Amino acid sequence: MNDFMKNVFSGASSLFGATVPDGTSEGQAKGLVSSLLDHVGGVEGLLDQAEQHGLGDKVRSWISTHDDNLPISPEQIQKLIPTDRIDMFAAAHGLPAGAVTAILAHMLPGEVDKKTPDGTATPTT
Repeated sequence: MNDFMKNVFSGASSLFGATVPDGTSEGQAKGLVSSLLDHVGGVEGLLDQAEQHGLGDKVRSWISTHDDNLPISPEQIQKLIPTDRIDMFAAAHGLPAGAVTAILAHMLPGEVDKKTPDGTATPTT
């Protein structure tokens, strides 16, 4: 595991108490984020889903051009993504379900921020 992923998983473990398996790669983690965004219809779909679950302020902070991305917890990720989908992502990426929610909670804000440099969620086609 490279230093980047050690830092990500160490941060996720200390913040959320989740165990992320050794050998989990940056590619696996980024692939997980991409899978989620594809599943929900991109950043715009994620924002729509977050609004439905009272988490729109968090996702809007990631999209905005301001520097502060509000954190999201694994429990809040579970509000956004049904358990069967978390299990599907876990199986597809070779990770335990608890690791999936921890990785998404840790990486999703920054990845959404990178995908929206102009501060807008562009619809996917």
